[in-house]
Amino acid sequence: MPIYQGGALTASREAAQQTLSAANAGIRNAQLDASQKLSASRDEAVNLKQSIAIQRRQQLLGEQTRALYQDQYLQLGTRPLLDLLNVDQEIYQAQFNQVLTEAQLRNLELDCLFSTGKMRAVFALDNQRIQGVEIRP
Repeated sequence: MPIYQGGALTASREAAQQTLSAANAGIRNAQLDASQKLSASRDEAVNLKQSIAIQRRQQLLGEQTRALYQDQYLQLGTRPLLDLLNVDQEIYQAQFNQVLTEAQLRNLELDCLFSTGKMRAVFALDNQRIQGVEIRP
């Protein structure tokens, strides 16, 4: 090592190694963050699917209750009309909640596809032309 450099080569090499180490740490952090988000999304998807099953069950029970109340109202005259209307409202509310939950699940699935980098493959966008722009892998 020439004396006139004063350790510049060593300092430069060590600085480059530090920069490389910092870049690698950044990559590991990004991978860990993506992995944690994907895991949380999977857990949320499981919960949403369970919610959909519960909402379907609520809707089915509501329809059975409506049939019973309707028979009691029309044939026996023992059930007030308000009860029948309330059951209908509960059925429609369960349907509405189910649609909202399904929309949340679809959005979550899209987020997972984006996070894993599989969006293009799922929608078959690679090597396609969209408004004059070629989509490349």
